[in-house]
Order: sequence, then structure tokens, then C-alpha cells
Amino acid sequence: MNEPLTALQVLKAARDYLSGPDRWCQGSLRDSQGRRCLAGAIRLAFSSVPALRSPPVDEACRAFGFINEIDDITSWNDASGRTCAEVIVALDKAIAFVEAK
Repeated sequence: MNEPLTALQVLKAARDYLSGPDRWCQGSLRDSQGRRCLAGAIRLAFSSVPALRSPPVDEACRAFGFINEIDDITSWNDASGRTCAEVIVALDKAIAFVEAK
């Protein structure tokens, strides 16, 4: 049996996914071309778990929101003018924050 993912692994997997070419989108968890928003990439990283919410995913989202001063990652991701580069920078900040804990 596989070890459960940690919040750090979830954040890194989401970053790795979104770093690929044309992997990020806005307005849906997953669009028709297979691109994902931030929340969709986090869910993909933890897709082996049937529950929508899990402690590592919750911790990853809390860390992302805390260090980036964001209350709602979906609304932040979908904000007009938001770029994939901004999402990656914010994920890097969250990863550094969790690593430093």
C-alpha cells in the first residue's frame, strides 16, 4: 500500500503539473483540453483518494492561502488578468513555507 501524500508533495505535484506547457486554465477544475486550474491541479495530485477533502489537501490549501494572503484559491486563480506564471510563483512560496516548517 502506498504511503499517503503530504501537503508538501501535493503542492509540488500541482506545481509540476502546471509547469508543463499549456497546462493551466481558469474557470473550471479541468477544461476540454485537459488543462487544470490551481484547485484542479491540487485535486489531480491527490486523485487516488476518493474524498474531495483530505488532511494533506486541506493543509496544502491552507499553506497556499496563508503565505500568499489568499482566502479563496479558486477565486484568486480565476481573477481577470491572472497568469500561470503568477500561479507558479505563488506555489513556490507555499512550497518554501511548508518546507521551512
